[in-house]
Amino acid sequence: MGTGMMLSSWATSTIEEVMSAMTTSPGHGGVMWMQLYIYKDRELTLSLVRRAEEAGYKALFVTVDTPYLGRRWDDMRNGFKLPSHLR
Repeated sequence: MGTGMMLSSWATSTIEEVMSAMTTSPGHGGVMWMQLYIYKDRELTLSLVRRAEEAGYKALFVTVDTPYLGRRWDDMRNGFKLPSHLR
């Protein structure tokens, strides 16, 4: 449909898989952006940036409001667990 999309750093599909799906879809692909957390492991952060660039993403959105994950009380109360087939 030509709309833009921002891929989460914590997506369960890879940077490359999402771009591939966008470029093989009928119609015109939209602009792809990548959300980026700055990790303590700077090599990991740099690797994500390079992968996004090589895959054709056009912008990065740097997330700075979550230096530490909080306790997700609703998820804990509901017993949320990521399905085993997702990583």
